[in-house]
Amino acid sequence: MAILPGGIANLMSVELGIPKDLTEAAQILIDPNSVIRQVDMGQADEHKFMLRVGIGFPAEKVILADRDLKDKYGLAAYTIAAFKAMGTSQVSRFQLELDGEQIEVDGIACRVDNSSNVGMPGVSLVDSTDVSDGYLDVLVLRDKGLTSLSSATAGLLHKETINDAFHHWRAKEITIETEQPQPIQGDGEI
Repeated sequence: MAILPGGIANLMSVELGIPKDLTEAAQILIDPNSVIRQVDMGQADEHKFMLRVGIGFPAEKVILADRDLKDKYGLAAYTIAAFKAMGTSQVSRFQLELDGEQIEVDGIACRVDNSSNVGMPGVSLVDSTDVSDGYLDVLVLRDKGLTSLSSATAGLLHKETINDAFHHWRAKEITIETEQPQPIQGDGEI
């Protein structure tokens, strides 16, 4: 499969180092010396994903970053939507089963990441997340306060602060249940 970026964020393209310029991306496609990489895929029920699945806040953010907002602000639409979603997201209890281990934790969001990049080369929530290591990273955003959001944002620059914002685990088989129904997004689709 070849990737020719065409969306707003193009996260998998960024993850794999594929240029956003379509001519440059097409050159990689036809270059016989291009590196071919195997990447993992996750599966949530019958839906497959390459990047991530988000429950709660990440899905609210996708819902709020509608076409009008993206057309008007481009990639910044997701930041605007994130601040809007912070006001409506509720703390929930997540019951996780990670490779057979049972964990219960409260938070406003749960993400299952194959890639944790945020759309800029070399910038991700968790440096150890790798699209081809056979594992998925599970992140639960601790609460809905600005402290957690600030810690998560600061964590992009200073990785030691990421622990203040997120619980983090790695697993191959993951089951997630919530007390109340939550919106879910997979690779940016509700």
